[in-house]
Amino acid sequence: MPEPGLWVWEGKIASQIDSDLTVASKTGPAVANPTSGQYLPGGDTQLLINFDEPAHDAARKAAQKLPRQPTNWTGHLGINVPDRSVTVQHLGEFEIVPKRAGTAAATAARGVQAADNESTP
Repeated sequence: MPEPGLWVWEGKIASQIDSDLTVASKTGPAVANPTSGQYLPGGDTQLLINFDEPAHDAARKAAQKLPRQPTNWTGHLGINVPDRSVTVQHLGEFEIVPKRAGTAAATAARGVQAADNESTP
């Protein structure tokens, strides 16, 4: 390793969810993203080296001279992609009543506040 060495940060990989519904198309408008909703679990340790740091200039130049090696990262596509379906559950009686009461109370409070604001000079 060239002097002065490297500043290396160690941390945990965050979980990721692909929330893009569409992806750019090379030939026209955006198309449906085949991996939308894909979940990649995190938790493993990762090392981060910022080669843009001026202190890493010698290391960046040395790394750029190394031969490129393919990652073969193709197996992540299609893993943990949810089915394209929707499940609907209706609220039960004991879930609807408190929500309606809360909404009515909130609406009444906004009405009182609006009336107060209009009467204030």
